[in-house]
Amino acid sequence: MLYRNRQLFIQKHTSRPMQRSFKNLQLTKQEFALYETLLKSGPLPIVSIAKQSAVNRSYCYELLEKLSVKGFVSKILINNKIHWQALSRTKILYALDSYREKLNTYLENIEQKYKPETPRSIALFKGTKGVRSLLEDITVSKTKVVGFGIKGKLKQFFPYYYPHFADKIKQSDIPFELIFLKKGKPIPTAKTKYKSFPEALDSSVEINVYEDKTILIFWKDPVEAIEIVDKDVANSFRNFHKLFWDQLK
Repeated sequence: MLYRNRQLFIQKHTSRPMQRSFKNLQLTKQEFALYETLLKSGPLPIVSIAKQSAVNRSYCYELLEKLSVKGFVSKILINNKIHWQALSRTKILYALDSYREKLNTYLENIEQKYKPETPRSIALFKGTKGVRSLLEDITVSKTKVVGFGIKGKLKQFFPYYYPHFADKIKQSDIPFELIFLKKGKPIPTAKTKYKSFPEALDSSVEINVYEDKTILIFWKDPVEAIEIVDKDVANSFRNFHKLFWDQLK
């Protein structure tokens, strides 16, 4: 929720007609007295309603009209005289439930529209322990992983961790689309696709993109990595990757 007080949220973000409708669901003490009188006694002329509810007759008609607009009472003719009757509890509860559902949908749409975006975060990881935590995160990705890889670097810098990483990737159901800067093959899985540049490119930076995350690994001693958590940044790298992917055989 953007506001702890839902009423304040409604006042700030809903249109005036919606605010009026929301307030109209609430009965004043006198309105409820009239409605309760009609529930107990059945259809009555306005004189009897005023007497039994102890509400001034001149004000009683105005309140009954308001109750009619809200859907709590209606007019009927008995012996050519106007009587007022309370609508059934079932009809009122249905109307309230219907309105509550519409209001809830309306508020959800407003909340989603004004929901603040997740702030961008950039973190630097130094050394094998820090970079290994990022590699572990890749093995549980909820989306396809795309990136630019460098042959043999993972095995070179993580000789003891590499078998564990390879096993987790093989057991996972994560699809990979990797472009190698130098000809090579990735860890073989059923959902791994890869391509290579026709000529080897000299680079010490590997890029992996998944979910809203972009990981840049610097294969130099000591190994370091940068994690950028930002949807727009991740999508920009995906577009960059797709541009090369579509051109390579």
